[in-house]
Amino acid sequence: MKNKGFTLVELLAVIVILAVISIITIPMIGNVIDESKKKALEQSVSGLVEAANYFTISNDGVYEFVFDENKKGETIKGEQLDYKGSIEGTGKLYIDKNGDISLCLVDDKYYVYKNYNSGIYVGEVKDNNCIIGYDVLTNKYVAMLDDGTGQISNVYSKDEVNNLIGSVSANVTNNTNEITSIKENISTLTATVDNNTNIIATNTNEISNIKGTIETLQSNLNSYALQSELEKTNTNLNNLSSMVVGNTSSINTNTTNISNLQTTVTSLSNNMDAKLFRTNGGYGYSGDVNNIVSPGMYKEVVNLNATNGPGYYCYIMVFEYTTTGNITQVAFGYNVNKISIRYRYSGQWSSWTEK
Repeated sequence: MKNKGFTLVELLAVIVILAVISIITIPMIGNVIDESKKKALEQSVSGLVEAANYFTISNDGVYEFVFDENKKGETIKGEQLDYKGSIEGTGKLYIDKNGDISLCLVDDKYYVYKNYNSGIYVGEVKDNNCIIGYDVLTNKYVAMLDDGTGQISNVYSKDEVNNLIGSVSANVTNNTNEITSIKENISTLTATVDNNTNIIATNTNEISNIKGTIETLQSNLNSYALQSELEKTNTNLNNLSSMVVGNTSSINTNTTNISNLQTTVTSLSNNMDAKLFRTNGGYGYSGDVNNIVSPGMYKEVVNLNATNGPGYYCYIMVFEYTTTGNITQVAFGYNVNKISIRYRYSGQWSSWTEK
């Protein structure tokens, strides 16, 4: 009996089947490997966060732990995190004075970040990168994502954004209360001016009456024949003259008081806008909003077509990060129910985000 082998067709069929299986399974195996690496990185960082939590139990203050070629979780002063396993890549871990932890690490393929108010997130460097910085609005160190275009976005929670908007609204309310108080003071001063004006009018009438009496007495002098009557008349004239001098002094005093009150009213009126607002070039500002960088609330409405604006008529409020030179702009809609926020970090502006 002859031994039968595989025919050429059978061999080709087997090769094709193996090739199809390889095409299907190799990407799946690659995905499994990638997910395993991500999971391992997430677990390593989880251990690092746990070590940082233990560190805060016996240490107070703000700490910056550096991860690079020379340091693996060490501060400038030499404090070291006692964590298990190894951490590859570079980045930083921050612990603030409240014991909250934020970190950002990057290697050749993945980035991983954790904010004080979030869990641990892992992503591929080809999609985004992450950096970490200090936000003076929240007094927290926060991780920020960079997609490579220079458009940096803060990783905020919804509650935190609501708290920021609430803080801005509270400041506006406080300033509005101060303006109301100033208006009440102006009303009081105006009433005082009106009262003094009435007093002046009354004194003016009295002077007019006194002058009439003097004229009458002077006209009667010619008809007086006796010296005694003349002396009496002169005495009356002297008394009336004294009254005229006294009332004239009172009028001058009231006039001075009114002038001072009017000066105070003018000063308060001029300071009302300066108490709350700054100026940026006139009503309907249509210039470049990137130039509005001084801290304060701007009273001129930004035009719909202003360069780099949010796309609707609005007021602009500016917060400055005094420790970093970065700023935050908040746009409040003018006759439209909108609020938008954007940031300038390291010289780069983020996009407007409507809240």
